[in-house]
Amino acid sequence: MHLKLDHVVEVLLESLKDDQYIEAIFLRGSMARNEHDEFSDIDIYCVVNEENVEAFLPNRTKHIETYKKTLFVDDIYIIAPQLLVVYEDLIHIDLFTVTPSEIINKDTMKILFDPNGILIAKQKNTTLSLTPLEFQDAVDDTVWFLYQYYWSAQRGNEIWSVHLLRNSLEHFAKVLLHKYYPERALLGLKTLSNSLPTDPLHEIVDIMNCMSLVTHEMAVKKLVTFFENESHWIFENVPNKEKIKPLWEKIKDLLQ
Repeated sequence: MHLKLDHVVEVLLESLKDDQYIEAIFLRGSMARNEHDEFSDIDIYCVVNEENVEAFLPNRTKHIETYKKTLFVDDIYIIAPQLLVVYEDLIHIDLFTVTPSEIINKDTMKILFDPNGILIAKQKNTTLSLTPLEFQDAVDDTVWFLYQYYWSAQRGNEIWSVHLLRNSLEHFAKVLLHKYYPERALLGLKTLSNSLPTDPLHEIVDIMNCMSLVTHEMAVKKLVTFFENESHWIFENVPNKEKIKPLWEKIKDLLQ
């Protein structure tokens, strides 16, 4: 199946690189990091000069159809024009269209086609680490969603409480990775099982096992205790601890 994904990329590449508007093509995500398996999707990026984007976008349909018949195609815009495609064999690709100036340095880049060398400098600077501001945001959001959880739980809205607790844990995952495996911190929850040491990973699993409508109060106590155990390191390293620490101290007392 790994070979199947590689084959899809090869077929698409043969079509895309002949498009007059494409300057370069690269992969991101698990395939770029060579961490993919048979369940992975394909994140493929087409670099197009800004003045040619509108002319290129209609060409995407013929390119994606060079592999197989599609079951589902969605034309969306999040960070850039993106075709979300599911083929009849359930292979999933995301085809992004970006201009040279829109290429960010987050995540590994695997260059597939770059005749003019415009990707070389950008490839060297890619990272999955958090910036100081991103680390601050992860800490802030961990605590913020605990605060939101407190009011939801007080109201007795069990479904929303579990959702808010999951939001808090999602941000706390980045906080933990920033400490234990900073080179992968941006990946968050999806990489915890492969990136955290055994003890903190077991604590996360224990918390998640309690995240239900019946047991979420147990989960939040475990999460608050975990954050408290890491809090010395967190507040030593977060850029502006006084921004979030007062709320943390208050919510800790309410939830423990």
